[in-house]
Amino acid sequence: MGELARRNPLLDRSGALRFANAPYAPSPGLHLPAPMHLHIFSDLHADVADIKPIEALPGVDVVVVAGDVGEGAVNGFARLREIVADDVPIVMVMGNHEFYHRTYPEELKLARAEAARFGVHLLENDAVVLAGVRFAGCTLWTDYAIFGPGSEVHTMAVCRDRMNDHRRITWRKQPWLRFRPQEALGLHRSSRTWLTGLLETPFDGPTVVVTHHAPGWGSVAETYRNDRVTAAYASDLSALIQATRLALWIHGHIHTPSDYSIGTTRVICTPHGYGRENPAFDPALVVEVA
Repeated sequence: MGELARRNPLLDRSGALRFANAPYAPSPGLHLPAPMHLHIFSDLHADVADIKPIEALPGVDVVVVAGDVGEGAVNGFARLREIVADDVPIVMVMGNHEFYHRTYPEELKLARAEAARFGVHLLENDAVVLAGVRFAGCTLWTDYAIFGPGSEVHTMAVCRDRMNDHRRITWRKQPWLRFRPQEALGLHRSSRTWLTGLLETPFDGPTVVVTHHAPGWGSVAETYRNDRVTAAYASDLSALIQATRLALWIHGHIHTPSDYSIGTTRVICTPHGYGRENPAFDPALVVEVA
């Protein structure tokens, strides 16, 4: 317990989840019998349209949110706390939409600074251990290579022209530079290097990876398998996943639900999507990890 409290500013030494300007509340994420119960969802896009009802569920130990709550991470944190009870930890990664109409480095810095105030474990090339379960997370972005070696240059040009990311996210203010596929690729490579190193580090317990972007073809609906823009949504990380012993990989970004395996690792996406876009959304999906 002491080691986790030292590493995590949300936790005091008694195992309580700490909020700014609020009293301590018990944190069930630290005193759990196996298995751990995760309530999973992503892509609420709460700033675009009304969301379907999502209720706090009994028996949930950790809520995992795979990005795109809405524009602006702090707005997203507040919206999540309208749904999730204050004594339940939230593990979250940022999606592309959290950065819309913002400057990437500044928004990430702000999100990191404010997450603790809402009891959120914000992961961007970071990991946190809760009750013996290691959560590793990042936005991930993509390598634009899912259509095979040599396809990247053409694919990046297509994505630059068609993805709103490259019109609505600023990379640098002075001198001004928009967020281009080159920046997304650089972020992906950094995250992939970090994640590979982490997963190669022995850990005595289950590991759950949380990303916004998808880790393989199994997440892509048949309709989009020949669309070049799919490369802005998914990369093929199957070799990395098969070389490790992950319990679960959770992602968002793609607005069709999926639940499949890469090797022995379960991959889940349970997106809300825009308004009524995804009638298959399950607001009460709970997954056990042991």
